[in-house]
Amino acid sequence: MPVMPVYRRVIEDIKSKILSGQWEPGYELPPPGTLAATYAAEWGVGVSGPSVRKATDMLQETGWLVGRQGVAVSVSPNHPIG
Repeated sequence: MPVMPVYRRVIEDIKSKILSGQWEPGYELPPPGTLAATYAAEWGVGVSGPSVRKATDMLQETGWLVGRQGVAVSVSPNHPIG
């Protein structure tokens, strides 16, 4: 069974937090470096800031998150369901 890339694990975790209501629309995500350190501590594996940024970029492209250059990324008020 292939191992899931770290950025995909981050994507799935963020979606799960949004769908469970833990991260509500408008919630501002921590900076990528901070979020990477949190995931590394929780998962016991190396997680890099670029992996987190790739995940959040992909989630912005699909409407789960919104962000502006130099400003925090937050949960979209109109995110997809599921």
